[in-house]
Amino acid sequence: AADTAPDIDKPPLLPLAEKCASIYRLDADHKLNLHMQSASTLVIAGLAHNGDQHDGDGERKVMVGAGGFIEVDIGGSAEYAQPGAEGLTAQQQALDAMHIQAKNLGVDILGNAGAGESGDAMNVRLIARTATLVQVASAGAAGLERILKIAARWVGANPDQVAVKPFTDFNVQSANPAEALALAQIRNLGAPYSKRAYHWWLSKQKFTPFSYEEEMDEIESEGP
Repeated sequence: AADTAPDIDKPPLLPLAEKCASIYRLDADHKLNLHMQSASTLVIAGLAHNGDQHDGDGERKVMVGAGGFIEVDIGGSAEYAQPGAEGLTAQQQALDAMHIQAKNLGVDILGNAGAGESGDAMNVRLIARTATLVQVASAGAAGLERILKIAARWVGANPDQVAVKPFTDFNVQSANPAEALALAQIRNLGAPYSKRAYHWWLSKQKFTPFSYEEEMDEIESEGP
């Protein structure tokens, strides 16, 4: 849902779901064809008709493998026919292409970053790619808040005190210790960068859960 109206919208990730269903079907076809291609068919020309190759019911019997044999008439032959595998390569290429399309439709955003991409450029790209999730989360939170306000009136509580804050921080980046070290070295070399600003950056990168004052108190309590 993109809003709290009663009209039902198309699921925002429906194209991705349809692509995944197509991948499932094509993958099943590919695996079936792999099995059929690996199962050769025995072809016998001029099979002998002696009693040794018939079972008790008079049915023709052929023995293959270790200890088995196939007796054929003069000029006959026995061989395995291998099904053609020309379509397997095309199916694999189609699967690879569909996986790439599904990856682009999804939220696999960190894996495609270029080596020289800046942090600001990454943030812009992540925000654009996660816009759908933010929209869904915000609409869901608004709907839940409306329901809880109604429930609050039922029990005699103040509906104005009900608030639901959606989680919209889908831009989760892993902390990079190398960046923290480089920033500390720049600061030690005389860059105009205060301890408070450095701590702010560390907390933003989730290196520490404490405020600046709490962090300083913790450092002092540790002693030398």
